[in-house]
Amino acid sequence: MEQPIPDTKSDLSSILGQKVFAGKESSIYINGIADDRYYILWPNVERVYVGGTTKSINGIPTSENRELSINDSKYEVSFSSYSFFRMNHESKQTFNNIYAFVINNIFPRQWSQFLQKINNGEWLSFNKFEVTKEAFYFRKMFGKYDKIDTNCILGCNIKIGFLYVQYQDHKNKLKEKCAGRVLDIPNIHLIQTYINKVIADKTKPTPVSH
Repeated sequence: MEQPIPDTKSDLSSILGQKVFAGKESSIYINGIADDRYYILWPNVERVYVGGTTKSINGIPTSENRELSINDSKYEVSFSSYSFFRMNHESKQTFNNIYAFVINNIFPRQWSQFLQKINNGEWLSFNKFEVTKEAFYFRKMFGKYDKIDTNCILGCNIKIGFLYVQYQDHKNKLKEKCAGRVLDIPNIHLIQTYINKVIADKTKPTPVSH
């Protein structure tokens, strides 16, 4: 669970370890993330949201930002990078490094839990869509779903801030389904990894029985 910030920064360092990245609103440490009010340890992270937005006037960019939101069971701590006009390559690379650092610290535990739930037949929610071992269910109006069998999934990519899932329909035509805005998808790293696993499993050679 999230914890209140100790009275002194030395106490915080004794809990979270060395500071790795410092931001205006929060900082990333070896063992977790903290803002001015709370800290969250990596083993307690439940959801991560990541994405970015670009604002423009008459097609001319006026600002660009990247945001990383880290949540435990009760609280959220965010790390963001903002720039007028366009973010330069160095700023984008720094943010990408921060995101990679966070994912490296939480992925093994999250991935193990994800696979266990999938194999146990649970439905896993990613906001605008649900995933089971057998299929992907994309939400429609009035509580209905578009169902795509997992063995029809061909890949995914991100376009203009939205996640798209590629699949083969019943007529063997290549299609894609919008899965929602990247910023609104919890733990998008898990669904990307799962889709890659689905594709890899389909290309594995079938064992020869003797």
